[in-house]
Amino acid sequence: MKKLILFVLIITLFSCNERKRHGKMNDSNKSQNFWTIYIRTYGAPWEPYFCVTIANTDSISVEKYISKNDSINGKSKCFLEKKIKFNITNEERLEIYNLTKRTLKEFDFPKHEHSFDGASISIELNENETSLKCEYDYIGEIENASPDVEKIVNLINKNLDKKDMIY
Repeated sequence: MKKLILFVLIITLFSCNERKRHGKMNDSNKSQNFWTIYIRTYGAPWEPYFCVTIANTDSISVEKYISKNDSINGKSKCFLEKKIKFNITNEERLEIYNLTKRTLKEFDFPKHEHSFDGASISIELNENETSLKCEYDYIGEIENASPDVEKIVNLINKNLDKKDMIY
């Protein structure tokens, strides 16, 4: 009986020690910075549009969509043409993250009326339960508002075939 009690006591102490160790690991995971960036680009209705997903823990995903007219009712429908996944270096990933943060920080709503030409890009950053998003709605705004947007797109495009580059 004493051996059984001693055995149960040792198992109990061991399991408490394991819980403490795992608790510390979970606490350190909570302090890590988890983020995901979503980029969506749109052009004219007959041009493809792109959805890009970048996370600090995964590869980059680029989805290319095309619109085609439905022969039955004549309406345009979007179809996923291609999904591409690739890895980038941690330095490139961090650079995209920093450029995105700066773009979102510097984003300001346009102060003048303008016409929409169909070109737009939206950038969204989800980070530790917080979400920030900006959208540029015409080509002049995209070109003038933030040079960082162009740098982000170029960092992604250098890993893609010319026919699959986002724009």
